[in-house]
Amino acid sequence: MEHTYDSWQGAWAGIYEASCEPGRQRWQTLPGIAIMFHSVLDGMVRFQPGRIERFLSADPRLREEVGKRIGTLPDEITSPADLIVAFLESFRNGRALQRMIRSEEVFKWVSEHFGYDELTLGGTSANMAVTVASLGVPRVLVYANPLTKPLAEAFPALPNLLTIGPDGTIGSPRDVAQGDDVFAIHWIFEYQKDDRIRIDGQTLTAPRANRFIPSWNPANNQLRLAPGFKATFLKDADRFSHLLVSGFHILSDRYPDGTTARECVVPVADYLRLVRTRAPRMRMHCELASIAGKVVRKGVLDHILPQMDSIGLNEVELVTWLEEIGAGELAGEVRDRNAPEAILEGLNRLADTTGVPRIHLHNFGYYMVLAEKAAGSPEGIRQGLVCGACAAVVRARTGRPPTSDEVTGFVDLPLRTEAFDAMRTLAPSAKAPDFELTGVGTSGRRNLVFVPTRIVERPARTVGLGDTISASAWLAEGD
Repeated sequence: MEHTYDSWQGAWAGIYEASCEPGRQRWQTLPGIAIMFHSVLDGMVRFQPGRIERFLSADPRLREEVGKRIGTLPDEITSPADLIVAFLESFRNGRALQRMIRSEEVFKWVSEHFGYDELTLGGTSANMAVTVASLGVPRVLVYANPLTKPLAEAFPALPNLLTIGPDGTIGSPRDVAQGDDVFAIHWIFEYQKDDRIRIDGQTLTAPRANRFIPSWNPANNQLRLAPGFKATFLKDADRFSHLLVSGFHILSDRYPDGTTARECVVPVADYLRLVRTRAPRMRMHCELASIAGKVVRKGVLDHILPQMDSIGLNEVELVTWLEEIGAGELAGEVRDRNAPEAILEGLNRLADTTGVPRIHLHNFGYYMVLAEKAAGSPEGIRQGLVCGACAAVVRARTGRPPTSDEVTGFVDLPLRTEAFDAMRTLAPSAKAPDFELTGVGTSGRRNLVFVPTRIVERPARTVGLGDTISASAWLAEGD
């Protein structure tokens, strides 16, 4: 049966209204959530017309190298040219992208030439923790290492937001912090739709608002877990129902001392196995982020993902992981067309390879979850996705974490027509009547849940949106 755009909008308005209150109640009745291993300070750098052009005009050698490399993407940042080329690749495609700075000289160059407009809390774990604590989860434990006073003071003073200090003491971040240094900073280069950069006679135009994240984190770049945190959390692990892990994107394939990424990933995996033994009912989610190194991805694929109940990623990260599992042709189709049928095929390929029961993809205009039948009812998963969409709208509109009372706001924002078209495309294969009006179907032996989202055209902030979506959606799922 053909459905009109208006009937589709009306059906989803009803689903949104019916989903928010049960999701809010779910957040507030969870016993405890732990979130690891990536909390840092973010240096916000807002796009200024002409800034990049001025840097290049002042340095002819840099301008020449950048001009030759436009359209390429370095795995890591070891020179100013690497940074600008990677930024331009994010900018011209309107895609979120993160790369690690591995040279102290580049760190100093960025500090001198860009500085930051604002210093805020960042990192996948910190963003998730503050989001779910603000939404009312009663007890949220976040990993932050090294936790010095500047980082601790960036965390909001919420009574339900806790961490573990170097001596194993549980308390608020400000109460257990030690030292005054800043050991890590992730710059957030944000730009808006239709921002422009002119280089050597060509104009690059951002097709959507997004961000590029060049990150400096030498103190934690091997994910050596703090002993005090490890011991205390392992002892109390059975008090937590969910664990969300991230941070593997800060690893390098190989280090100057000869250490490889595998030697960094395996100890983390071993610790997660101990946690699972201590708390066998705990559910684990991994937020994949932009992992550039092949050795890092291989380590995560072999040692981390087999332990996960859920993973989260966006459409750019899906391309990377499809290439990692040998589905290069399909990865190219997702990258070049961003077509929903290719994305769904990619999710199935990733699920087949990893065995992870639930995969959540957040794309511009919609979210898609592919889940084993035992991973929860599709209606319960849809409830979570709707709540995640509402939380993300609040963060995009206000630039700050959402509160539970705010998730029902902004309901007047329209759903994207692209999502309507995507649902019509997927409907025949979803094998469900009225798939466009329910978002519930199947894909092979798995459940498929699709939720169209409300879009903020000029967001106050884009960083942290994926973290907000993944964490709030997973924790709001009904039975």
